[in-house]
Amino acid sequence: MIKKMTVGVFGVLIMIVALGTRVTIAQQEVELAVGDAAPTFVLRDMQDDDVFLRDFCGQLRQPWKNKTKHVVILSFFTSYCKPCLKEIPELQKIAAEFGENDLKVFLVNLKEDKELVQKYIAEKGFTLPVLLDRYGMIAKKYGVTSVPRIFIIDKEGNIAWLTKGYDEKLAENIHQALNELFE
Repeated sequence: MIKKMTVGVFGVLIMIVALGTRVTIAQQEVELAVGDAAPTFVLRDMQDDDVFLRDFCGQLRQPWKNKTKHVVILSFFTSYCKPCLKEIPELQKIAAEFGENDLKVFLVNLKEDKELVQKYIAEKGFTLPVLLDRYGMIAKKYGVTSVPRIFIIDKEGNIAWLTKGYDEKLAENIHQALNELFE
């Protein structure tokens, strides 16, 4: 009886350790790289409509409705991010240059209240569509730990280019990446 109890307790301890290892692995930071599949998502926009990444690139969600694949730029930002103030106007210019037929640019706000974001966007005169990541779940899937953070996703749904932080050559680098994708 004691032998069976010892084996049972030992087995339970092994299971707890194994489950604990899984939890630890799941909590490790995600680090996406060029060529990785972009994590899919659905987020609410400022008009409370659902926006699905797969409506624009990769395996299209409703190919009978939308047959055109796009290159997508995701720019994660917050209202208190000073470098984001430099980045967003550059993204607006790039979106205007390439047009909406081939390129979709989305600003993804992290963990801020919709009313605060609306006020910020209006005050700054930003016109790009804004998606709300209220709980930071999509940022977590993309490994975003600081802002600004940009991901360019190709028409097939893979990460084509990414950057952390703001760089004075940002617009030039994005143009280069987009020109390669649209060749």
